[in-house]
Amino acid sequence: MRTAFHEHSLILNEHYIAREGDVCSGCNEQIFSCKSFVYSCSRSSTGSTSSANTGGVDESCFDFLMHKTCAELPSSIKNPTHQKELLFLRFEPIQSFYSALLYGRRPNCYICGIKWRGFFAHFQCARSSPMSSSDENEKCDYDLVHLPAPDESSVNLLREQLIKDRGNINNDYSNGNLSTTNGIEHWTHGEHHLQLITIDEFNDQKGDDDDEMLLVCESCVKPIRTDGDLFFACVSCKYYLHKVCAEFPREIEHHILPHKKLLATKLSAPYNCFYCDGCDVTCNGIFFSRFGLSDPFGNLFDPIVRDFRLHIGCTTLPKMLKHEAHSHKLNQVYSGVYDRNCKACGLRIEFKHGCKECDYYVCHGCIMKPRRVKHPWDPHPLNLIYEPGLAMDHEHDFNCEFCSEDIDANLWFYHCSICDLSFHLDKCFERSCYREYSNVKFGASNIIIDKIHDHGLTFVLSKKVRSCKICNEKQLGKPVLECAAPCKAIFCIRCCSR
Repeated sequence: MRTAFHEHSLILNEHYIAREGDVCSGCNEQIFSCKSFVYSCSRSSTGSTSSANTGGVDESCFDFLMHKTCAELPSSIKNPTHQKELLFLRFEPIQSFYSALLYGRRPNCYICGIKWRGFFAHFQCARSSPMSSSDENEKCDYDLVHLPAPDESSVNLLREQLIKDRGNINNDYSNGNLSTTNGIEHWTHGEHHLQLITIDEFNDQKGDDDDEMLLVCESCVKPIRTDGDLFFACVSCKYYLHKVCAEFPREIEHHILPHKKLLATKLSAPYNCFYCDGCDVTCNGIFFSRFGLSDPFGNLFDPIVRDFRLHIGCTTLPKMLKHEAHSHKLNQVYSGVYDRNCKACGLRIEFKHGCKECDYYVCHGCIMKPRRVKHPWDPHPLNLIYEPGLAMDHEHDFNCEFCSEDIDANLWFYHCSICDLSFHLDKCFERSCYREYSNVKFGASNIIIDKIHDHGLTFVLSKKVRSCKICNEKQLGKPVLECAAPCKAIFCIRCCSR
């Protein structure tokens, strides 16, 4: 058959055997073997998705699969939500939604909540009746974020847009920057001015030893894209900021604490880290709190007085969002006490998104987990499993590849059905591939601490079994300060901070 979704004709596979990671190009939902009627490109080896011998065929043809019901959708449809005109079927890859978010083209499905230019609806939503509910929480919200995002790059794109949105809400507050003829004087980097540059301008200024350098934002500690976007940089210091992060206000109002302000703070030493109370991870970017550094520990026993720290990613999460793991919208809640268990990782949490009616809550650390992730122990992408039925043909218990303990299938976890590889969502996945410190920027060099060592030190993640020269504790998988030459010594952060 011919379809507007693909340039070549499609053929119907009546007994398609699904692979791990096979996704319908129409609805972006996983393809299961039990749903055996699947269309594929006629040029992809007579319908096979094997890419062993491409024979000159575009690689995208091998990845193009569609459920029979999706491929045979009519080109136009009527829906009660938009009675004036027909809705016309249009193909948009799911990644384009997150790219459109970043460039200000607010896509939105007018039925389920995702925004687009003009009147747009997912075809699943367009074919169904509009949701009717007297509950204000269940009415259509045109700024609603739908999760999970497809992959980690999409999560990063979405986080950039959320930072931009939150900054726009608080645009009456100063960002603390002083504009100059050479750029800006940013409050986090007093040594030099930051220039607003493109990646081409950066390449002209960088040194020869920086060819393979990954640019990481000092605020959100996420990669800076190299696709032409402007960003702020002090090239000599290797100090970089997303444009949206550099322009973010230093003081904001936030719905979790109405009528109170949150202050932006950054620890001075690059190896000093903090725990984010929202997602329970170690960070060294910008954090927001009520008191900044004036009360670093707060009152642990008084939820009204006790301070908290949120990295900029958790600070900018939306008040309400939608996750396909639950049928209702999830509202952001801060109780000040660890009063609920996260339905994803099982831990007690105080910052969460949840549905009060169903007593369903997910912590900040789990709510942004992508649908698919890569792992060095598996050649296939791992899928996010938030209900046991999503793991295909699995008749025995799930066992974590990292800690060797059984996985509670009522919680979320990552899984590869082909290799039967599984990981606990809480910490095990991150620890197994050194992602536990993915919110920490490493690489700061020539750090001088006279009291512990004579040479300049570099802030790195220890991926070998080595011991701190002072306390002699093993530091595998932990942040350390390292003397590259001639000593090869390492020092744990606790000893360096004393």
